[in-house]
Amino acid sequence: MKMIRIALFMFTIFSFLYGCTGRDTSEEKIRITIEQQSDRSAPEPAKKQEQTVQKDQKETESKPAAPAKPEPQKALSGKLNFKAFADNLNVDQHSKNEIDQFWLSVRGKTVIWGGNINQIKIGRNEFRILVDNWTVKSKEGFNIVLLGLGQTEKINPLYTGQTIIFSGVLTKFDYGRNNASAVIVLRNAKIF
Repeated sequence: MKMIRIALFMFTIFSFLYGCTGRDTSEEKIRITIEQQSDRSAPEPAKKQEQTVQKDQKETESKPAAPAKPEPQKALSGKLNFKAFADNLNVDQHSKNEIDQFWLSVRGKTVIWGGNINQIKIGRNEFRILVDNWTVKSKEGFNIVLLGLGQTEKINPLYTGQTIIFSGVLTKFDYGRNNASAVIVLRNAKIF
């Protein structure tokens, strides 16, 4: 009697190990369910079902399952045109870590952009001009802040709504979102 129990135990273990394929548990459940149904019904249809499932499993094994596609992120662009630059500072498209790394690579570089004047403030020897670059939607009516010294002869005739071309050194920024562009501060601004 003890030998029969040991033999039955060994048979159960070997059949379990033999039947365990290391595949995903859902495949194992399907196979077990089909085997249980085959024990209850006629043997020939059950074998056909099992062969069909095995064919399907082989096909899915040969073709790797496509991973769930996350929302695509745009690659950071090395271009310094305003639209590409502002998109690189958008937290809805890139992680803050990616944005900070990008900013470290471009901070201190001189850029030449254009836009429409939103507001002008002139002091004795310095000026601040808020500019709206039309290529990217702005939330506050501006997305570039120009800070500069002198040039009073070029600044005095400027007016709100006028289109200007300017250069400046990238100094600071505020993150952008899909509904509003980043705000970028340029120092040593020069109006052309």
